[in-house]
Amino acid sequence: MRRVVLQRAWYDDRATLGMLTIVGAKHDPFFTLENPDRLNKTDSLIPAGEYICSPHSGLKFKDVYILKDVPNRSGILFHWGNTEKDTSGCIILGSGSQMMWRDPAVTSSRDAFIKFSGIIGKQDFILLIKPLVLL
Repeated sequence: MRRVVLQRAWYDDRATLGMLTIVGAKHDPFFTLENPDRLNKTDSLIPAGEYICSPHSGLKFKDVYILKDVPNRSGILFHWGNTEKDTSGCIILGSGSQMMWRDPAVTSSRDAFIKFSGIIGKQDFILLIKPLVLL
């Protein structure tokens, strides 16, 4: 089973940004955007830890991935979008990051997601979310 590592790199009260690496695969950088830490169960960043992710198709997002067994949470997906307004506790992938209308954002999200899913395929993978490291 593939291993994917999400290393959180920056946060404020608007969003959390990170970098995503697929272990053992050569790829361009993947950037991530999550909710900020709101200290609640449903609209906050995902707790650091290890999770199994599986292919998933729902009503809104088709051919994405869902995180399993997140404590006190459900329906957390990997999908595309740009800013925190595009996520409800999910992980958004991008090819870069920038400020968009004064909000942290990821860029070229659909393209990044297509590249990511092209490497992962329609299989489960292990996601290791590492906590923010402040230097």
